[in-house]
Amino acid sequence: MNTFKGLAAAALTAIMLSGCAPFVFLGVGAAAGITGVKYYEGALSVNFKASFDRTWDAAEKTLERRNVILEVRQREMGSGRLSGPDSYGRPVTVSLDYIAPEETKVVIRVGHLGDKDESVVFKEDMRKILFP
Repeated sequence: MNTFKGLAAAALTAIMLSGCAPFVFLGVGAAAGITGVKYYEGALSVNFKASFDRTWDAAEKTLERRNVILEVRQREMGSGRLSGPDSYGRPVTVSLDYIAPEETKVVIRVGHLGDKDESVVFKEDMRKILFP
């Protein structure tokens, strides 16, 4: 009976996680301040459990450490965008949106069509700055 319950729970989880856009949930993500990650149409979307100001600072530091020449620093009430070319000449854009006092949505796009692996590297660099 316990085996059946385990299989049913696994099947239900698989059904709930399937959909149009692939979702990736990291096992240590919640503990590390990340609630979820989604890569869709060339952009990586991440929800950080950190204030907008702290997340903005982490994004700036990450882009500077990754040798991105910041050409755009557009910051408004509750949203913002940082962008510029990286050392290979590819455009890098990081968009931030306020969700709650301790939650910020960040969308990272590397290149014209998107580079998932490089976007994940940027996300991890930001996570290490926010949650050392």
